[in-house]
Amino acid sequence: MNRKSLRVVSFLLLLCLSGCAEPPLSPIAEGEYVDDFIVCWECFDSLYCDFPHKQIDWQECYSRYLPAAAQADNDMEFIGVLMDLLGELHDGHVYLFADDHIYVPYALEFDPNYDMSVIYDYFELEGGITWNDEGQFGYCVFPEMSYLMIPSWSGGVFDPAVFHQVFDSLFTESEVVVIDERMNYGGSTTNANHVAGRFTDEDVLALYFQYRNGPDHGDYTELYPFCIAPLGSWHFAGDVYVLQGRTCASSSEWFLNLMGVLPNVVTVGERSYGAGGIPQLIALPNGWQINVPYIIVYTSEMIPVEWNGIEPDVHVPTTPEDFAEGRDPVLDYVFSECGLRNWGTQY
Repeated sequence: MNRKSLRVVSFLLLLCLSGCAEPPLSPIAEGEYVDDFIVCWECFDSLYCDFPHKQIDWQECYSRYLPAAAQADNDMEFIGVLMDLLGELHDGHVYLFADDHIYVPYALEFDPNYDMSVIYDYFELEGGITWNDEGQFGYCVFPEMSYLMIPSWSGGVFDPAVFHQVFDSLFTESEVVVIDERMNYGGSTTNANHVAGRFTDEDVLALYFQYRNGPDHGDYTELYPFCIAPLGSWHFAGDVYVLQGRTCASSSEWFLNLMGVLPNVVTVGERSYGAGGIPQLIALPNGWQINVPYIIVYTSEMIPVEWNGIEPDVHVPTTPEDFAEGRDPVLDYVFSECGLRNWGTQY
């Protein structure tokens, strides 16, 4: 498909999605990238769900960045303009796919509250962490505790059928289950549902969500409740610890919402990232794609996940110095609660 055809298809898609949204109030400039800029701006104007929450003047952003888009002489200059425009949203789910690259306009800076080499050391005396054949998740099972590491909820990485098979064969005798998703940036909410469903024998209200559904920034659907539902042939009823941190975003936060409402679950670590919107990909006229969040996710207590994140039940701070010295304070807490060692590889 040539560039002109892409422009037509993309613009028709935008019209279908945005309904009768008002055109920008500023005069339309001329330039090679102006059409792409306008469609990008209009996509967010008609679909993005968090303008009221973040109190962003999107019309002012249009007026401020349009001249720079009109003056852009090449793709990289125009990408810079879009990064500045989209960075105004302060949203971890907003990014641009251009020429086989992903450009992220906004990201929090933080020190992770885990270190993979330290985690491996903690389980060395118990035979180490085993990965399933596909490398989707790691686990270590011993009498006092079973540990499950889930580094991604991505549909291309995590296979629910494989998880259920391993869970059924290894976790039946566990007294305590620890689920570590501190390193998990998100992926598929469906995969998160599969794991959470092994820890309840009844439907439990876990969160709410609503869609942006009109041309005005405050147009939303009603609130839709979402319940964690039982899955699998049996359900673990013992104590569960879910380990979380700032790296946990998107579907990882969805999982925290699900597990956090169960009475036998304790979440441990640090506040999650706060990237709660559910996005969709939209094509620009030039064939690039933008990720536009259009669904707001709320906790069971009606707190938006976006920007706020999810606080753990037990806050355990960590520092880079902890990991440099071979300590994992989050695992220290869980091992202590399970009556095991304080830290490292020493009982």
